[in-house]
Amino acid sequence: MQHFPDEGLSFAGMQTDERLLYLIRPHKIFLFFGIVQVIIITLATFFVWQRLSLEFFNFEKEIVWLGTFLVFIAGVLFLIWKFKYYFCYRAYLTDRRIVRFEAIFPVTEKRRTLMWKEVAKTRGSAGSFIWRLFNIGELEIVPKLIESEGEMNLPFVFYFEDLASYIDKIVYVSQNETFKLQEIRPFIARPKGSRF
Repeated sequence: MQHFPDEGLSFAGMQTDERLLYLIRPHKIFLFFGIVQVIIITLATFFVWQRLSLEFFNFEKEIVWLGTFLVFIAGVLFLIWKFKYYFCYRAYLTDRRIVRFEAIFPVTEKRRTLMWKEVAKTRGSAGSFIWRLFNIGELEIVPKLIESEGEMNLPFVFYFEDLASYIDKIVYVSQNETFKLQEIRPFIARPKGSRF
């Protein structure tokens, strides 16, 4: 889900005169695939546990029920983690930098920042033809110095190609015509031709 900058959004560490141009969140399909993945793995583990414990090892019923309970508790915990990760994963585009927040533990977030002068290029790529039809893809922001932390990847971004072009424009202006940075308008996530 994408947000427009006029919603009064801000983030930890945002400077007072910094303008928010866009907030990137993964598309909802990212959460859907995460939920499906957890359900499939939990069910597969459940069936393997049932088969092994009842047919091969002849465990007592109490142990079988305990194992089943633990499998489903693990599935619920992984589901909670998928929701936490989805809702914490976001990237802010400002007139000075891009800041990405990502959950790394249930109570902590990792923050990565790239100033526009540190960015070499951006790429937008779709995993397949189907993703391209839905206009969902991965946005890669490549820094000039690869030693820093490598590329900043933003998966399941809606309007990924348009955002890559928009970020390229910001990078060009920040590196060549810094006086025009205040003229850059916020990105509007709508189809081409209906953005203004």
